[in-house]
Amino acid sequence: MILISMIYATSQDNILGHKKTIPWQAKGEQARFIAATQNKLVVMGRLTYETHFRRVPSENIIVLSSHPIDDPQVKRAHSLDEALLIAQEQGRTELVITGGAKLYNEAVKICHVIYKSTVLVNVIGDVYGPKIPTERFKLVWVKNIKENPAYSYQTFVIKEFENKKLTADFGLLVV
Repeated sequence: MILISMIYATSQDNILGHKKTIPWQAKGEQARFIAATQNKLVVMGRLTYETHFRRVPSENIIVLSSHPIDDPQVKRAHSLDEALLIAQEQGRTELVITGGAKLYNEAVKICHVIYKSTVLVNVIGDVYGPKIPTERFKLVWVKNIKENPAYSYQTFVIKEFENKKLTADFGLLVV
């Protein structure tokens, strides 16, 4: 079994972005993203790759796109199912979905873990985070960070995983 997790940050009113940007700056909030994705297979949509990750080529990135990707280190898949097949072929034990909104809305139906950060700001946005289905997921960990702006980390897991061990610092599932 491949553990499927997703990680994202929203404002307190569930905004992911505005006009291809993240409409806030929260010092330190990216540390959890780095910890959750380090040495793991990362899956993202083409627009997310082009907007935020193009300057970070890695053999650990799969971009979902019907268009060719101009980076030989990045793998391309046409669908989330195809990305899962690539992960299986590579013998991966975990993949982390990092956006965008369309991919999150598809992945929330099949993922096992959601690492969400909520930045306590009100912003204008045009892209929203997925609705976390409470019949499938349970909130198992929260850490509030008092910065300017303040934010909190939350970890949601499928109910079958609610007794699994989490790291103390970022609430990451220990595999």
